[in-house]
Amino acid sequence: MTTDPAVTAKQLVDLARKHIEDQQNRIVRQRELMAKYERDDDAARLSEARRVLQKMQKQLVQMTAGHVTAEEAPREASIGCRTSRADRSEGGRFEAGIVALRLVSTKAVART
Repeated sequence: MTTDPAVTAKQLVDLARKHIEDQQNRIVRQRELMAKYERDDDAARLSEARRVLQKMQKQLVQMTAGHVTAEEAPREASIGCRTSRADRSEGGRFEAGIVALRLVSTKAVART
């Protein structure tokens, strides 16, 4: 049984959206934690928390970029983009979006 590439792409886009929302929530919690360290005058933990926040924000940017790329795939598939099926399966934008999203999703899951 073959899976419709447009359905797979949409599922991956939805998954990426969830990962982005989760990362945004983690960033909010990290900022709350930093505020606590600031109130407690805990410079060592605050410094580390800032480093972690920067890393989290960088990951969010990467996740968002991957999501935008992958989000184009279902639209192109649903409107019948001009590239042939062979072009898409050999590394065209359609597959590139799916691959980018899978990488972003895998990294997000691995780091949570």
